Amino acid sequence: MTTNTKYWDNLITNPDDAVKVLLKEPAELLGNITNNKVKAVVETVNGSSDNPMPHHRFFLFAPLLNITYLLLTVTHLKDTAQYPVKIENTLHQPAEDAKEPLPFIDDDPQPIPEVNPELAPQTANNATEFTKILAQHLNSEPVTQYINNLVALSV
Repeated sequence: MTTNTKYWDNLITNPDDAVKVLLKEPAELLGNITNNKVKAVVETVNGSSDNPMPHHRFFLFAPLLNITYLLLTVTHLKDTAQYPVKIENTLHQPAEDAKEPLPFIDDDPQPIPEVNPELAPQTANNATEFTKILAQHLNSEPVTQYINNLVALSV
């Protein structure tokens, strides 16, 4: 039996505002900008023991140095919805060994690194907010400095 009824007419099979699509764009650009000295890779996980919600990981990779660094984690806050999402930047936290005051060197106390407030975890409720927050994180001084250091070491 064949009918003229159309099913699934309103499905969007390739959403341009999908979180993974929006993450892949800057990931693909980074290799071109740095002449492949630093690349970015996006990995999607449907849930894990440390994060049960679907999430995406944005890694930096310096092939000549064999260094891979988890830069961002973007977690869906509802398991069946694109938004809202929580964006967490790993450069937001000081190094694990710097959480306690460092020993005195030449009678000078070593400062504990400041937490950069612009890299604090944020929530985006739609693609426009997500794109704005993502750009803020990727263009921040700590991220730019880290990538520039990887490029310089890869010469």
